[in-house]
Amino acid sequence: MLKPDTAKKEKAFTVEDPIANYLRWSAQQGISDVFTEWKTFTHPDFSNQKVEVGGIDPFVLINPPYKLVADLAKKHTEFLIKAASFQPEIDVTNIKTESLANGLTRVTVDVVNKGALATHSKFADRNYFVKKIKVGLTLSDKQSLVGGKKILLLNNMEPSTKQSFSWLIKGKGKITIDAGCPTAGIKNIDISL
Repeated sequence: MLKPDTAKKEKAFTVEDPIANYLRWSAQQGISDVFTEWKTFTHPDFSNQKVEVGGIDPFVLINPPYKLVADLAKKHTEFLIKAASFQPEIDVTNIKTESLANGLTRVTVDVVNKGALATHSKFADRNYFVKKIKVGLTLSDKQSLVGGKKILLLNNMEPSTKQSFSWLIKGKGKITIDAGCPTAGIKNIDISL
């Protein structure tokens, strides 16, 4: 709240008087065109009564003055860029392949949330509309899955957490592991067996 100008014999306003506070502030800032002087108006529905129009202009209490917009836009943009840097990010790390007997290969990976925020809220785990984290395995025609599931759905992952997964695959060639969700991104990894 602005203090009154004692030289102009202004009275102090209270918090309950936001329009008067805004008008005083805009005058001190040299911002004009925020108030229309009251004028008598002949209204056809009230021909026997005095009608006046005027007062605080529309939207001036909601929208910032144009001369302040550039600085405000810069500050808001910096905030949004900083907030976006905290977003969750799924990654696939610690990829290990181990050759076993009878043409089998054990593939082990860690799915990690590298971001500073959870992949989605715990409430979203019970919600159909927010998609869970999908960990999927794609094989070629010459390969078969002996152990593990081709598709796994995970609930939210907190920041800097990981989950490990392992598959037993019969056959050689390339496999693809994809992990992620719309709220945290999707990571695809190709592995040669």
